[in-house]
Amino acid sequence: MKPYLRIILILVVILLAATLIYLQFNNRQSAIQVDAITLTENGQVGVYGPVGLQFDRPMDQASVEDRISFTPKTPGRFVWDQNSVWFYPDEPIDPVQGLSLSLRSGAKSSEGETLNSEIEWNISIRSTEILYLVLAQDGGDLWRWSFTDQLGVALTDTGGKIIDFAPNYIGEAIAFAAENDEGGSDLWATDRDGATHTLIVDCGSDYCSQPAWSTDGTLIAYARQARNEATSLLQAPQIWLYDNHTLETHPLYPEANITGELPSFSPDGQLLAFYNLSQRAIQILDLETAQETLIPTEVEEMGDWSSDGSKLLFTDLIPSALEPEAALFIADLKDQSVERVLQEDSEGTHFQPAPIFPRWQMDCCQPPAGQLHQQQGLVGAQTGWQRDPTNC
Repeated sequence: MKPYLRIILILVVILLAATLIYLQFNNRQSAIQVDAITLTENGQVGVYGPVGLQFDRPMDQASVEDRISFTPKTPGRFVWDQNSVWFYPDEPIDPVQGLSLSLRSGAKSSEGETLNSEIEWNISIRSTEILYLVLAQDGGDLWRWSFTDQLGVALTDTGGKIIDFAPNYIGEAIAFAAENDEGGSDLWATDRDGATHTLIVDCGSDYCSQPAWSTDGTLIAYARQARNEATSLLQAPQIWLYDNHTLETHPLYPEANITGELPSFSPDGQLLAFYNLSQRAIQILDLETAQETLIPTEVEEMGDWSSDGSKLLFTDLIPSALEPEAALFIADLKDQSVERVLQEDSEGTHFQPAPIFPRWQMDCCQPPAGQLHQQQGLVGAQTGWQRDPTNC
């Protein structure tokens, strides 16, 4: 073979090899598989989500998050679980408007492969429903009211033994406390349709109540009153945790005799607050750093979290001419300040205790608990916070 023909042949082979490599790489770029996912079988989600995207390979998380958008615009946070990313809205989604999820082109895998086209999904948001107790003599049974069907459906049939309940953040499960035959109360869990009932904490003669879910549903905090075997009397409550993964339960403070009630997780799940009975304050525990914060208040109530979990609205008593009056305060957990609100317009205003108000959680509403069972407010403690005397 002549030398110039050999050179031409080599160049053709190199060109073909480069073309094959390019085509193979380009196909890999466009071969990223992704689909929208939910935690429900029918694909619907509650007003607090979550909605997720599942990829077929590890992704560059920042490049994915930067290219996700929602219509209408919806603030929230992302949580990654291996090759899936979940989005939790900060505010409830309007079921009438629905939600559209878009992933723009340019998202990259951890190996640098690129998604070349934009993909859009329409997410179905289920209608809001009410979860409530139908009372019997001492307790009640769980019912769910559908605004769409204008119909109430029984979820439990305990003969009126349920004393307390709480839906999880996404509305797919319900924890409830029910009296048992030993004089105590146990913790149970059921799905939103009441199809299955599972005993999760056998409390025996102890009195377990006030369940509260973490945002991701992995933990349930609750108040537990141990029964003195000698006197048969219930002791002051302590906060316990139940782990839905390990199916184990333990005190929040195993080696400390800290009494408390009415646990509440922050919306991001990082903080757990409760009312510390001995300190007469709201005690807030950072579950990641173990840092504690105490907010003194004489009112045995938990208060209410801001949507991002950075602030806490609560009530306390202030001096007045005849007797102490209730006042509203906002605790800023970032700069550790407490400020009174509605000061100028609150004269003569009577702030009802927290159990009087409906408590909205995810897409379920908990009706006035004061009519259903006795539930005091949350108690916590804080010594480092100082209030501006001019605001009290």
